[in-house]
Amino acid sequence: MTFRIALLTVVLFLTALTVQVRSAFDPPAAAVQFMISVDKGVYVSGEPIIVKSWVVNKTDQPVQLKRPVAAAFVVTYTLQKLVGEERETLGGPIEGGDPVWTAPAVELQPETVSTSSSELSRQFGDLYLEPGAYALRASYHLSEYGAKDYVSNVITSAEIFFSVDPLPENDKQVRRNLTEAFYTAEAKQRVGILRSFLAKPHASIHRVYALNKLLEATYQQKDWQGVVEASRKLQEENISVEYKSLLLYGEGSALRNLNDIPGAISVLQKSFFPQAQALKRQLETKR
Repeated sequence: MTFRIALLTVVLFLTALTVQVRSAFDPPAAAVQFMISVDKGVYVSGEPIIVKSWVVNKTDQPVQLKRPVAAAFVVTYTLQKLVGEERETLGGPIEGGDPVWTAPAVELQPETVSTSSSELSRQFGDLYLEPGAYALRASYHLSEYGAKDYVSNVITSAEIFFSVDPLPENDKQVRRNLTEAFYTAEAKQRVGILRSFLAKPHASIHRVYALNKLLEATYQQKDWQGVVEASRKLQEENISVEYKSLLLYGEGSALRNLNDIPGAISVLQKSFFPQAQALKRQLETKR
């Protein structure tokens, strides 16, 4: 996985709208609040933009809801570029296909919260954002993905606004040098190149990029101990809850390949990625 989208900068600020939802407990006029925020006001090009989502039970009764997982398309994003008084829509709620994830169901007690966070690249991929101003809003989908009213039955947040600044020239050169060294080297040499780079002090933006490349290189070499180490280092960086859950799955799979079954189960139980839970159950039956 890579974080090459050049999204940059969000005015940190919560957004919320309230909608009436009937829960499995059928409380009177159940009110659910949906909010999003980002961790910074300004990003640099190529730095992961992490969007955090909350759903809050504002009633005095328990409510059954889905965890706000963007990877499962329970939460979808709409992104627009602001050009003067005009807006250019760059992406919106996704229709078609199947999400790999499923969102865990949660029972929210009164005034309790369910949260998740995702890199914006989860739904927009390698979309490159030119320098400028942008607006982002999110939809929390109350219906199942694929249902007829999936797009319409939503709680829509207000907007958060951000701007994109170009990557400073010295950082561009650091990235170019690393990328060139990585792709011109033979596969077996790439791990050493990345480890040498990471042994030196670098900004987090370069560390996340390099660690993702290291994870890719060690996996291709079937260096399972290397996969475990790269995954753990990447989890120490500024990444989303959902990406961390995916990394835990990869780490658990690598530990399984190293025949460390207790260690694999311990790691997999921390992940809510569906395949991680399936692998955990499989390993538990073989113990």
